[in-house]
Amino acid sequence: MPVTTLRAKAYRHLRNRLASGQLTAGTQLIEPVLAKELGMSRTPVREALRQMEMEGFVECFPRFGVVVRVPTRDELIEMFGMREALESYAVAEAAKKISDEQLTKMVKLQSKMTEITATFEASGEEHLKGDLLNHYLMADMAFHRQMFLSSGNGYMAKTIEDTHLLSRIFRNELWIYDLPTLEESNDFHARIFQTLQQHDAEAARKIIIEAMQVAKRNVLKKYDEQQEKNENDPYEI
Repeated sequence: MPVTTLRAKAYRHLRNRLASGQLTAGTQLIEPVLAKELGMSRTPVREALRQMEMEGFVECFPRFGVVVRVPTRDELIEMFGMREALESYAVAEAAKKISDEQLTKMVKLQSKMTEITATFEASGEEHLKGDLLNHYLMADMAFHRQMFLSSGNGYMAKTIEDTHLLSRIFRNELWIYDLPTLEESNDFHARIFQTLQQHDAEAARKIIIEAMQVAKRNVLKKYDEQQEKNENDPYEI
């Protein structure tokens, strides 16, 4: 298989692990381990990591290696500001242009997240974890990807997806997906789907702005709590 194809495979693998919460901010990425996981040489893995470094997902430190990037507080604020501007515009365009086929794809993903939530609730666990969490997060990313692709602007959809993933990397590190959190997420998906189905651009735009503002407050609160914890921990490096 050509190196470029292997690099693309390694790149997709790493992005999927970020999206599913398997790789969180600060996680070290070791080339030989990744190459063994993927059954390929280190060269395409190294090239995939370089691409991810250019996109801001990872950082390379001399004599230490590659780690998943930890965003600063200011960067998180900037990310959410850009997400609100881009996503509110994109979802309004999607409401005007979305097809029945695209709506069908979204409702299937919505149903999958609802089913995972029901399975989790029946399990009696305190929070979602393991494969169920991975599947939920991947379905959530796919739902958003389909929503923004429906805007008809592929370049904007890719930019939104990258920014969404950057903010999610930090969120996945500290977020606890308990039942109220999942129900709130599912309610958002149901509300936004309804506006798209009704081709109501203004209602869709307002829901996205509301969701971005809530997410921003919650993420910054978690960030500040973690910073305070680190400052008070004498063993924290």
